[in-house]
Amino acid sequence: MARSVVEKPAGVNQAKEPGSSALGRLKARLVRSYVRLRNSESSPRSLALGIGIGVFWGCIPLPGQTLLALASAWVFRGNKWAAAGATWVANPVSFAPLFAFNYLIGTRLLAWRGFSPPKELPKIGDFSFEGLATLGRGVAIPLFLGSVVVGLAGALIAFLLAYSLKKRLSRRP
Repeated sequence: MARSVVEKPAGVNQAKEPGSSALGRLKARLVRSYVRLRNSESSPRSLALGIGIGVFWGCIPLPGQTLLALASAWVFRGNKWAAAGATWVANPVSFAPLFAFNYLIGTRLLAWRGFSPPKELPKIGDFSFEGLATLGRGVAIPLFLGSVVVGLAGALIAFLLAYSLKKRLSRRP
């Protein structure tokens, strides 16, 4: 089985050298990602749809986000690899602030209907799914509503950005 070879522009760190900086490695990774995106055989629609689907499912606080994104990408004929990768919008570093933001958006949207959230929420260190379940609808409803709204907005933005970027890269020689 032949391996795909991606040429790297001159001046980019090609290996982790003892003296290479984190910024240099990040730059090299971004350049490699750019080259892969530019050389990708996926259509702009398929790639952008996969990214949008992945961002949507990444914003939803459910286990199995990657599997849900893959299934959705298969149904809607989006790029499955892009969908799986984009679910990492909610990674171990970003999931707490993302879901807190989603909860805030959900409570603001529900406030128009007279909804009032619980007076006390669990502390970050005390977080567990059992603790979340005891809070019940007071947390679950605004969290899921906010997650769907933020997920849809994020998916739309990601789709439009990815589509326009892929179209622009596809036109280049």
